[in-house]
Amino acid sequence: ADDSQDLGNWIVQQPWSNGQVFTFGASADGLAAFRTPDNQPAWLKAQYFIWSSSVGYDIIYPNGAYLAALADMWIRSTVPDQADESLAVIEENEMKTDWWTPLELTGEYWKINYPSAFWAGWYDIFLLGNLAAYQGYNFESDASVRATSKILIDPLGHCQDGAEYFTEDLILGRTLLPVAQALELYGVRPVVRTNIKNVTFYVMSSADDAGRNAGQYWTTLEKFPTPVMTKWYLHGDK
Repeated sequence: ADDSQDLGNWIVQQPWSNGQVFTFGASADGLAAFRTPDNQPAWLKAQYFIWSSSVGYDIIYPNGAYLAALADMWIRSTVPDQADESLAVIEENEMKTDWWTPLELTGEYWKINYPSAFWAGWYDIFLLGNLAAYQGYNFESDASVRATSKILIDPLGHCQDGAEYFTEDLILGRTLLPVAQALELYGVRPVVRTNIKNVTFYVMSSADDAGRNAGQYWTTLEKFPTPVMTKWYLHGDK
């Protein structure tokens, strides 16, 4: 967070700067970008996030259960020289301690007073935190920007190798949508959308004829649909 603050301050002091800074954070870089609003810098004018999370603990310990394989793969592939030490620290903080605070934006979304947009994936490791961020930026932010955030959810997120199972998720074509979304957010390509709304997502289903009849398509809505809650039982008489 301190590094991003220093970088932003340096940028706006340059003769070529107009004093406006936009952040773009994907995956681990997105984790850092979520800390940029900490001190509410006046130069921060918009943020775009791809497959990232505004929470930390709940990604590795969802409902308190340790995703050991995920943590091991993630840490060993990103900081192999410090993997054992890093994993030990994660395990030492199985209870949600203050160690997780630098990755936690919960309760701080009121600082957001600028436009934002998100790109998530249904099968992405950060889906939970991506949706938490959208909820916070969209509904808990300053009143001036509340209910204006945009989100796009593709089937895969980081897991692009599974593309064959989602027959209508054309990666090359789909990628243009979030790029255009980012350009619109930053004002680089100011347009008024008529057919792409604030919530756009891929409707998941199986990769067969029955699945394609029920899903396997994109849709766009002003907001997420209200779910119909259904109770399921292991035995009919319970």
